[in-house]
Amino acid sequence: MMGCSNPHPHCQVWASSFLPNEACLEDRTQRQHLSQHGVPMLLEYAEQEARRKERLVVENADWIVVVPYWATWPYQTLLLPRRHVCRLQDLRDGERDSEWLRNPINPHAASFGLGFP
Repeated sequence: MMGCSNPHPHCQVWASSFLPNEACLEDRTQRQHLSQHGVPMLLEYAEQEARRKERLVVENADWIVVVPYWATWPYQTLLLPRRHVCRLQDLRDGERDSEWLRNPINPHAASFGLGFP
């Protein structure tokens, strides 16, 4: 069950006792890629985007922010770590302190010379 008690509902976290179909398919596909290629799919994707710089928004030593080729919304971005990380608690202190992780809208706001409220 999900509600809209937050002024900006995209910030809400909700949980259930099952993995939704789309997430289940993504998990299965990424596991297959890892077993076939020996590298996580999203890590490989991040490396390709960093090389090409076509959809790159910002990057640093720990993170890369891109507009994924499958984006369907204006300003849709994907924040990816530079190394394989399975869980948020596996992030190193410097990675965890990234301003992009705390506020991923900043790269867009900066491109317009704006701050985020």
